Amino acid sequence: MVKDFFNIETGQSISVEDNAVLSDFPGYTDVVPPLSKTTEQLRADFRHLRDSLLYYTDTDNAMASDHPDNAALLTFRQKLRDAPQDIPSFELGSGSYFTEWETGKFQEIFSAHAGTIRAGFS
Repeated sequence: MVKDFFNIETGQSISVEDNAVLSDFPGYTDVVPPLSKTTEQLRADFRHLRDSLLYYTDTDNAMASDHPDNAALLTFRQKLRDAPQDIPSFELGSGSYFTEWETGKFQEIFSAHAGTIRAGFS
């Protein structure tokens, strides 16, 4: 019987005997490591997510000028447009960049349109 160990950096697998011990293989893991994305891919993913959020908030009920959340939504949309694109690890919906209301709006939109938004990631 054999099992696979995966190189942490490349993700390539090696087949080892079933009784092999992971500690004998430095730089390997027994789970498939996530593939690293390039800085350009992370930036493209960020732009796609930001553009999707802008698209889906464009038709939000809160865009009506008499809606109580109108000002908050307009601020959120401006922050999306101004978000730092030069930071590839920048995460929407977390950290101190967005308010609690904006984080909730991000989560609401992403939950409603997750399949469509995820389909555009590199």
